[in-house]
Amino acid sequence: MGELREKMLRRMELKNFSKRTVEIYLYHLQKYVRYYGKSPDKLGKVEIEKYLYFLLQSKTSSSGMAQAYSAIKFFYSDCLERAWELDKIPRPKIEKRLPVVLSQEEIKSIFQHVVNTKYKIALMLIYSAGLRLSEALHLRLTDIDSKRMEIRVEQGKGKNIHFFPI
Repeated sequence: MGELREKMLRRMELKNFSKRTVEIYLYHLQKYVRYYGKSPDKLGKVEIEKYLYFLLQSKTSSSGMAQAYSAIKFFYSDCLERAWELDKIPRPKIEKRLPVVLSQEEIKSIFQHVVNTKYKIALMLIYSAGLRLSEALHLRLTDIDSKRMEIRVEQGKGKNIHFFPI
């Protein structure tokens, strides 16, 4: 698997996948290879379908199933350059969960329990702008435009630039 793993890693880097996506795809492919104990280039559609069904039976989350599907699809179509005839294998649906919305009292209580002013400001900024943790961690003072009342987030999800009103 070493050579194939390196090929997959190179292809993902060439496509500029995020570090986290690379880790997840390699993890899922490694799990797939361990399940069969064979090189993945010796496996095909039947084995992939059985493996995905195994994940389903072992109560893997819908997002985990989708990640495994995408990792395997990327490996076969981009690394082995096999036609992805596996469209007949259904892609797992990702459950859409409603976010938990806190009441104003709960939010006030959280902010009141934070005594460090720096942390309180950071938490208020993250909450009010709806930032992801990684977005907040990469913020610089120059990203805050107080005249326009906007925050510029360059390293957001998908490496896109986002503007959040404050």
